[in-house]
Amino acid sequence: DFSVFNRWGQQVFHAGNVPANDRQFGWNGKINGSPAAPGGYVYNITLEMSKGNTEQYKGVIMLVR
Repeated sequence: DFSVFNRWGQQVFHAGNVPANDRQFGWNGKINGSPAAPGGYVYNITLEMSKGNTEQYKGVIMLVR
């Protein structure tokens, strides 16, 4: 599960149940087909590991144009 949020907490991207490390499922820096404004975006990633346990990663992506 991969989600990206703007600084107001609105979800601007979501991809779930996708293969690991496959770029076609990543965020392309657009919101509703238009380029997103430069700045910080929060991401949240939840990975399900092969043994069934989950790991979460959170951070900030800086979008530069």
